[in-house]
Amino acid sequence: MFGKSYKVFSVTPIVLVILLIPFSLHSNIQENNNDLTLNAVLLKVLGGNPDLAALRYEVKSKDGRIYQQSRLANPEFEFELENFAGGGELSGFGRSEYTALLSQEIPTGNKRSLSVRIAKVEKTISELMLNKKVADLLLEAKIKFYELCFLQEKIALKKKQTSQIENFKLQILKRVRAGKTSLLELSRIKIYLLRCKTDLKSAVSEFYSTGLYLASLWGEDTFSYQSVIAGYSEWEKFIISDEMNKISDLNPDLAVLKKEIKQHEVELRLEKAIRIPDISISGGIKRHSETGLTAFTAGISIPVPIFDTNKGGVSTAGYLVDKAAAELKSEVLRIRSELTAKFRILITELENTKIYKDEIIPESEKTLMIISEAYAMGRSDYLDVIDVYDSVYEINEEYIRSIRDRRIELAEIERLNGRILNITVNRSENEK
Repeated sequence: MFGKSYKVFSVTPIVLVILLIPFSLHSNIQENNNDLTLNAVLLKVLGGNPDLAALRYEVKSKDGRIYQQSRLANPEFEFELENFAGGGELSGFGRSEYTALLSQEIPTGNKRSLSVRIAKVEKTISELMLNKKVADLLLEAKIKFYELCFLQEKIALKKKQTSQIENFKLQILKRVRAGKTSLLELSRIKIYLLRCKTDLKSAVSEFYSTGLYLASLWGEDTFSYQSVIAGYSEWEKFIISDEMNKISDLNPDLAVLKKEIKQHEVELRLEKAIRIPDISISGGIKRHSETGLTAFTAGISIPVPIFDTNKGGVSTAGYLVDKAAAELKSEVLRIRSELTAKFRILITELENTKIYKDEIIPESEKTLMIISEAYAMGRSDYLDVIDVYDSVYEINEEYIRSIRDRRIELAEIERLNGRILNITVNRSENEK
């Protein structure tokens, strides 16, 4: 996407293969423990996130339900002994009779096949829910990674600011010793410098706090990386196309809702099939102790649907189909609306970010240089210089914040249109 060489993998058809990457691979991608790339983050999250591991087990558990639904009910064995241990002629077992029966319930109306289909759809929904969780985690990981990139640039900016203020303090100190300015200016610049150092410490602390949160996404409680690597100007190579404003078939939210409609439709067919009574057939032998004769016996049992025709079950299942269809329509409208809004914002703000880089920042740096030279020659006031310093660094911080926001907006757009599930792995030149 950013003008380099890429491998693109679609998560939806192969997500289970990717997520079953052994944890050893998850560990081996830490080839450089000092630098962290977005590609490494995504692979680490896919390989080590505990929530994904739990969902994988849930998907596997559905195979047992599919198997169980394909089984017939167990047959029933019945043994009945009559005319024994009574009085008179029926004392003892001389005139006893016993019957041994084996009965089997036979489902009708294709119920067993429909039950298996429902179980298979439930497994597919679990897989799609896994995809949905993957998409959410990829978005969260990207946001936190871009936040780290911003904080890293902010730290560098604060270090530069602190260094320049240190130099400015030395300049003021020389002027104080020469009697060209008052100690008040020196006191003010010391306070200003302390504020800069305090802001720097806060930025460093926030960097590692954000890093710890990111590490928790791949199942660790420590963050040992010293820096993150992301092309600072890669936002200029964003390829913005109308396709981004369209919902992809990969969108996991819609995929789940579509499959839920299918599930409720099959459940409706099953509820209708329940109206057809199941048949129970039985067969066995009957033994007369007095005559010593044995006879075979057979029977069939069919419930008569007079009082219960499963009208309520059919009605409920029908409304659930309508409910799922309405939810799908609502979600499509929501995604389209949100996608369009974010797409327009991204296009507009990318232009604004470019203006910051090409016009505002160069002009502010030029102003700082002019005011510094003027102060050195005694032609400007101390407060004017400080105001320009503040302005320059606010502009630079706003610029790097804008880059962070553009990256996040693009990731959010990819989450909405479903293309975030196209896992993009950058191949560096020395990997080719």
